[in-house]
Formats: sequence, structure tokens, C-alpha cells
Amino acid sequence: MSSCCERTSISESLWQAANVDMKAIENIISSHFRTSHSHHTRMDDSAFARVFLFTLQNGMQVIARIILPVRESVKTEAEVAAMKLVRARTSVPVPKVYLYCSTPKNPVRAEWILMEYMPGLCLADCFEQLTYEQKRRTATDVAEIMFSLFNITSAQCGSISPYTGDSFQSDDHNSLRYPPFTPLFSPRPSPVLKGRSVIVGPINDLTFLDYPRQVDPHLCGPFNSERSFMEAFAFLGTPPTRAGGKLSCWVFEKTLEVYNIVRNLYYGTQQSEVSSSNHDQFHFAHGDLSDFNILIDPTTGAVTGVIDWEMAGFRPAWLAAVAGGWFDDDSERFLMSDFQSSRGNHADETPADAVLRAHFRLRLAKLDAQLFRHHLQGIELRALFYACCNECDGNTEMWLEKYKDQEWVVGRRGDFPFDLMAWIEERLDLEDSLNGRRL
Repeated sequence: MSSCCERTSISESLWQAANVDMKAIENIISSHFRTSHSHHTRMDDSAFARVFLFTLQNGMQVIARIILPVRESVKTEAEVAAMKLVRARTSVPVPKVYLYCSTPKNPVRAEWILMEYMPGLCLADCFEQLTYEQKRRTATDVAEIMFSLFNITSAQCGSISPYTGDSFQSDDHNSLRYPPFTPLFSPRPSPVLKGRSVIVGPINDLTFLDYPRQVDPHLCGPFNSERSFMEAFAFLGTPPTRAGGKLSCWVFEKTLEVYNIVRNLYYGTQQSEVSSSNHDQFHFAHGDLSDFNILIDPTTGAVTGVIDWEMAGFRPAWLAAVAGGWFDDDSERFLMSDFQSSRGNHADETPADAVLRAHFRLRLAKLDAQLFRHHLQGIELRALFYACCNECDGNTEMWLEKYKDQEWVVGRRGDFPFDLMAWIEERLDLEDSLNGRRL
């Protein structure tokens, strides 16, 4: 079974287990908006939610996200806090939250969010049909969205949540809750965001949320350094929870060895522009800015909405700078996964595509030179990060072999950080030894 089919099956199982009461959400909507609803339709689902569009008798349209029971409460609180923060700090078109419940202990029997309906079509559904001028407008808007989010920074890495302690109480936020709720994790106020009544907490990411291999949120941050962030993804939490012992974890340890070298090279090339004290400054990112989460007006190409903020949070600059939708060309410029035989090298692009991509990059550079550099040059660190996120150690081992052969330039960098073939033989010896003990 493919991972996509497996995830769909798991989602269906979670939905059935939740035994959601759709009549209850209808009643809550009618009570909150003081009008009955006319009808509702199911929209495209997100990774951990089912989405419905409710049309009220007065013509108003409301989106109801029914949250699947994965990482109870923490993820929903973070999603709402992210949307509120971005609406307050930027002009990015983000849905307004009307009401939400971050505990399944309510009449619906699942967590839920009621939010504004955003007009437009998914970029994935219409981008190829746009004219060049319309695509150029989309490129401009996506660059400005990336810039707006990137400019929100923190000294810690993680997702955010409203802080409900005495000195950070947010009456505005609490008014959205149904009913009031206390966060499950111990609050650690971020000095950078203190005035915004939010804290940086555990990071929400598919690596930690993939059911049923969920990692306890207390093991998922917040992080104070890039290195601790990378270690948590490599070993599934801090302290580690990755199964398999030394045999399974060894390849991730070796990947982190390479990361250390590449990171030093990366920041060494930017010393004139990036102070060493800013290496561990983290930048806000959507976390899943795919072309399914970007809505556009198909008549103009203008971005009309950015949806599904459940993975949003502060991440290293080179990761926050990954582009959205069609404009993410990492796999064309670098070997990003073991499934690639080589770089794509933009082999299928037309001359018009190349001009559009150049416009997008120039727009990034004009908006923020640092963002542009991290977008363009941070690609190798992103590839190493994705290698650390692999579920299976074998996938990371295969990627390391291809990476060494295709991307590591000895003439420019010197020898690879370790003798890869000797290590593979040593690893096979360990595997044989462990199998012998089991027999």
C-alpha cells in the first residue's frame, strides 16, 4: 500500500473512531451566528482534518475544520495562534477564526475550528491554465508572503500557542474558545513574542505527527539551537524515541556529522552579511506551503488565501526560506531524496518557465537579500534535514550514497566527512552480529 493510501486509510479509521456528531457542529454554528444553516458540503481534506463548507440562511459561508484525534489540543491551539499572529503582523490573506474548541470533550466529540471561507481556487488546480502575466502576479504574491512570514523571528524554534498565564492573558483569544482550555505543556514565554501573548512550544511537523508513530509533544521542543532541532528530527524527539537501537540510529548520527560540516561551510560563506550571533535565530514559516494550500483568483493570478496552518511555526532560516507551490524547485537543483536518481535540472521547463522563475527570485532578492540567500543556498541543509526525517534508516543510507557521489565536490571541499563504504561494511557487520544473537 502506498503511503498516500495508507494515510487515507488511517484518516478514515480515526474519523470512524472519533464518532463525530455533525448535528452538534450544525447547532454550534447556528447558535454562534444566530441563524440556521441551509446546507453544507465536504471540501478537500487536510492532513489531519476534515473540512466542510457551511452555507447559512443569510448567505454567509463558514468553514468548519473537524480535527482528527492526533496530538490532542496542542496542534489545534497552535494552528489558531498561528493564524491570529499572521493576521496581526502581516497582510497575508489568512482565514479569520470565529470560534474553536481544542478538546474532544465537547458535543461534537472532536476538536474543531470555525473560520472564514476564503475565495479562490487551489494553485494546484489552475496554475497551468494561467497566462504568463497571471503567473507573474502569483509569483509576486508568493514572494511577498514568504517575506512577510520570514520577517517574524524568535530566539526559539517551535510552533506557537496562546499563553494563558496571569501576565500574558489574552481575553481576545479566550473569547474564541469553546470552552476555555489550559495548554497541556508547560508555558515558556518567548521574549521576542512576549508582547503578542503567545509562547513558542512543541513543533508540529509530519515527522512527529504521522499516526500511529506520534511523538509526545513534550519531546518536540521548543529548541534553542539548530543542532538540537536536527537531533530531535533525526532521533524522533529529545530524548530519542526512534526504535531499532544503534543499528537504526547510526545512519542518522552519520548524517548529522555531514550536517555539521555543511553548516559550518554554509555560514562561513555568509559571514559578511550574517552575524554569527544570528545563526540560531528562527523564522516563522507556514510549514506546508504547497500549491494545495495557496488559493488564487484564476482571472488575475492574485493569491486570495493561504490555508491549513497546522504545521506553522518557527524554523531555521534555510528551512523557512523554502518556496511555495510551483516555485519550490529544490529537487530540480539538488538531490533531495533517495527516490531521485539525479537532479531534475529543470529539464521539462519552457523558456517562459525560466523567465517566471527568474522574476520570482528577483522579487525575493529585492524584498530581503537574506531570505533570497537562504532560499537559494540553503538547499543542501534542507536536503540533509529531509534525510533526517526519513522513517526508515535504509532510505537515508541510500540517499547518503547518492549524495556523496553526485553532490559532494572533493576538489572544492576535500574528502567526504567519513569513509562511507567502510562505514556501510561496519554497519553490515553489526547487523549480522545482532541477527546472530537473535538466533
